[in-house]
Amino acid sequence: MTGLESLIPLSVLGGFLALDFRGSLRLMLYQPICSGLLAGYILGEPAKGVLAGTLLQIIFLGNIYLRGERDIDMPAAGVVSAAVFILVDFRMAGDMSVSGMVMAGSLLIGLLAGLLGYYLYRILRSNLSSPVERVMNRCREGHYRGASLLHLSMAGVHFLAGFLICLILIPAGYAITMKAVSSSVGFDGSVDILYIFIPFIGIGSLLRIVLFQHQAFWFLSGLIITGAVLAFI
Repeated sequence: MTGLESLIPLSVLGGFLALDFRGSLRLMLYQPICSGLLAGYILGEPAKGVLAGTLLQIIFLGNIYLRGERDIDMPAAGVVSAAVFILVDFRMAGDMSVSGMVMAGSLLIGLLAGLLGYYLYRILRSNLSSPVERVMNRCREGHYRGASLLHLSMAGVHFLAGFLICLILIPAGYAITMKAVSSSVGFDGSVDILYIFIPFIGIGSLLRIVLFQHQAFWFLSGLIITGAVLAFI
């Protein structure tokens, strides 16, 4: 299925990977290199899915957890990035002259999906903290059925959030990337354009510092130093 008819299966994949990411089992299937492969299988292009997922994984190569906080929504980022790349590349008949632009666009859309998921969960967490605390108090009093219902309901929330992010951003990202590629007549959009992502490789941990309200100085310093080093290579 190399078309938007695969949107529902891809969104279901995003929902299940969100359970892996937010749950306690954590099989690591939500990592972009895995989610890209799974999205590629759904679209009949596993190799291209791995390619998109690997490039996104490299961007967050240095990503670490800080103070027990969650990461940006990696499942949504991986699925959306791989899906947009494969769908647009199929529409462009694998035109190598624009493949780099297609990949760059899909990576940016994937990062947007990850940030959207992160902030969505922050909103959900702040709004659900009070009812969750009330249920936990009842559990401490011996009402254990509430704990089971709480666990199942939160699993449903995680699945639905991952499902909706993919459902919305895959077609939106496809349209945006197609528009950008179609408007770049005469522009060299080959794989050389991917070099713009080199300064961002391995700075996932620095991005985490910015997201979790630490000093942005470290992010900007890392970016400038990386760019300066690359400029003299």
